[in-house]
Amino acid sequence: MTEEAIEVAGLTYRYPDGTAALRGVNLGVSVGETVGIVGPNGAGKTTLLLHLNGSLSPTRHSRFGDGARGTGAVRILGTEVGRNNLKQIRSEVGFVFENPEHQLFMPTVFEDVAFGPLNQGVPPEDLGPIVAQALAEVGMQGAESRSPHHLSLGQKRRVALATVLAMQPKILALDEPLAGLDPRGRRETMHLIAALPQTKVIASHDLEMILELCRRVFLLDAGEIIATGPTAQLLADQSLMEAHGLEVPVSLRVSQRPCP
Repeated sequence: MTEEAIEVAGLTYRYPDGTAALRGVNLGVSVGETVGIVGPNGAGKTTLLLHLNGSLSPTRHSRFGDGARGTGAVRILGTEVGRNNLKQIRSEVGFVFENPEHQLFMPTVFEDVAFGPLNQGVPPEDLGPIVAQALAEVGMQGAESRSPHHLSLGQKRRVALATVLAMQPKILALDEPLAGLDPRGRRETMHLIAALPQTKVIASHDLEMILELCRRVFLLDAGEIIATGPTAQLLADQSLMEAHGLEVPVSLRVSQRPCP
């Protein structure tokens, strides 16, 4: 029987202004699987990802204020996310923001990558090899002394990912990991993500990337899971895509054209 890395059951979430962001979401992701979350703007993709590491939770007050409310449950590797185990959950689930500036706030790359392990209790004298390994995994070895703010967007994305990898998570939640990258940066980042061994949940508008990296995909709209299935099959459904503000990826449209 395949072990579940992520189980989401009946998850609802409403922001303080009354906006219903998630409406009874149910999904499961197996250990080692890479799945995509797609949908139009405002579908609830980022809100769903933030529940995976406890940044948002139906069982506790969140950073969005006491007016935010939700119901349901999220389980990570069999453990339900709650107020008493957030440190454990965040060591298991690494969240990579769409904007790398949200994760890079220290004077040097070394300090940014070391921040998570240091707060996990790793002694300062043991941080060097951990930082070096994380940077090597993303192809940024030797960048320890550089200022994150002087890096290119692609380099910032790699370092932001390294800050998460340094904590050795078993699951990665990636929010629009290719946003703003040029074609070379896009290819390099896709290859990097594909090579990572962790269970991965990727939310993105880049359907070509989802098609290449993800075995399964969930279509989310207005906070509800509308459909799920094998990626190529679901993304090729033109009527489904158009009904939810999306388009069939160009590569699938080309492959479906009749031969002249």
